[in-house]
Amino acid sequence: MYHNIVCPYDHSEFAERALEKAARMAADKGGKLFLVRVLVNPFLFDGGSHLLSTNLMATDLMEKIREEATGQMQEIKDQVLVQYPDLEVEMGLTEGNDIGEAIMSEAENRNADLIVMGSHGRKGIKKWMMGSVADYVLREAKCPVLIVK
Repeated sequence: MYHNIVCPYDHSEFAERALEKAARMAADKGGKLFLVRVLVNPFLFDGGSHLLSTNLMATDLMEKIREEATGQMQEIKDQVLVQYPDLEVEMGLTEGNDIGEAIMSEAENRNADLIVMGSHGRKGIKKWMMGSVADYVLREAKCPVLIVK
């Protein structure tokens, strides 16, 4: 039923649970799993100056962050493949300051028919102040979304 499963991954325990579910679902159905990591680029922010985005130190720092994140995602991919050696797994690293939008963009680019993601389960004032990426994706995604707690 689901052949292209996108799983955002942020190294939290919630993302780990979602990854377990997504990998199992993709393996059981002979589907493809896309691991997505969103990097927030502190040098590109709404309403701010983009001067930092051309600063040599800033660009070097972001390149190091990208390299580290790519290495971490490769480790996660390798761990999934140990458990599900026949599973087709791809990974993507995207940058954006709106994490929900970045996840949905990746889902569209990958022709996802399901997004499986964790929820941090924020409530009350924390949710009001920080928002919920999972709620946003659940409301705005063009494909089904499975939230794993």
